[in-house]
Amino acid sequence: MKRKLPIAWLQLKKEKSRMFVAIAGIAFADVLMFLQMGFRSALFNGAVQIHNVLDGEIFLVSRRYKSLISLDRFSERRLYQALGYTGVKSVSPIYLSPVQWKNPENKQIWNLYAIGFNPHDKTLKLPGVQANLEQLKSPDTVMFDTGARREFGDIPKLFKEQGVFSTEVENRRVEVIGLFKSHIPHFRMSHKILHKYVLALVNKHTNNF
Repeated sequence: MKRKLPIAWLQLKKEKSRMFVAIAGIAFADVLMFLQMGFRSALFNGAVQIHNVLDGEIFLVSRRYKSLISLDRFSERRLYQALGYTGVKSVSPIYLSPVQWKNPENKQIWNLYAIGFNPHDKTLKLPGVQANLEQLKSPDTVMFDTGARREFGDIPKLFKEQGVFSTEVENRRVEVIGLFKSHIPHFRMSHKILHKYVLALVNKHTNNF
């Protein structure tokens, strides 16, 4: 039986420097490819994280809705119209908007994204939020995302050291009564601060809707 001659390997072995350069180039291209795939997954997953933590089955949005950063209000009457359908158990308004947050440490003002809701409704499926619903029923109370960037203030450390503390949102004094982890990039939550109906949750108790 004739022995096969490994021509390809011999060519690579003859010029080792060129072989290592080629391997390094291919490896670098692979790293870039996987990096781009990671960015792509983060973008797509981050775009739906808010939707994933909402406890609802049907969502109402304005016809001019484009994205969570390009919202428009709609009439509150639409909520009551939805509630009038047979099979609809409840409706829950959601408030979404950027707000001005004062860093409690250095008093700098930063723009945050806030979500407001009625604490009497179990709107968000976040353990940290569910555990603090009773406290959120008090006016001018907020919770803060532990994953926030540090320029907004080291809120987790501050809350651990002081407990409940005060700061300002939209030039209004509020109390930070707890922390939560949203896994949503730059996502903050506030209660009784915002003023626009931009999204609603509809919960069903039958399949007639």
